[in-house]
Amino acid sequence: MRRTLAGLAVLGLLSLGLSGTAAPVEQTEASWTHQQPARSATLSAATVPPVASLSCTGSLLLGRLTINWTHAPGTIPRQGYQIQRFASSSSTTPTNTFTVGPNATQYVNSNLALLSDSRWEVRTMGPGQWVSAPWAMHVVQLATALNCTPESGPRT
Repeated sequence: MRRTLAGLAVLGLLSLGLSGTAAPVEQTEASWTHQQPARSATLSAATVPPVASLSCTGSLLLGRLTINWTHAPGTIPRQGYQIQRFASSSSTTPTNTFTVGPNATQYVNSNLALLSDSRWEVRTMGPGQWVSAPWAMHVVQLATALNCTPESGPRT
């Protein structure tokens, strides 16, 4: 019996000694690929450039706000321009949205109700309903005049 116990002890020690020298388990990287080409797909990304310049004039006598801009440089085809009116300079939701065609360079609003103190933004509309950064202007209705001041450039 002693020999059997001694043999088991030696066998146990040997197995412990051998397992300490065995190589550790390493992480493996595996992947599986299956090429399945798309039938037809196009992926593209582009930046829609804002208008190149912005100016405005206001007339309470004529009851008119005129916004002028020049086309943005770039190769992306314009879909048109979006003009939005905000009730205040801090408002984030437009109260009115107007669109004009891709060759337009002017928007005239002669609705006196919309010519109160407000902020107006002009954006270029690109393909896929993408729009450029806005170029804003602030309109202030004075007692006898309409003051219109564009920001120094498009917001980024």
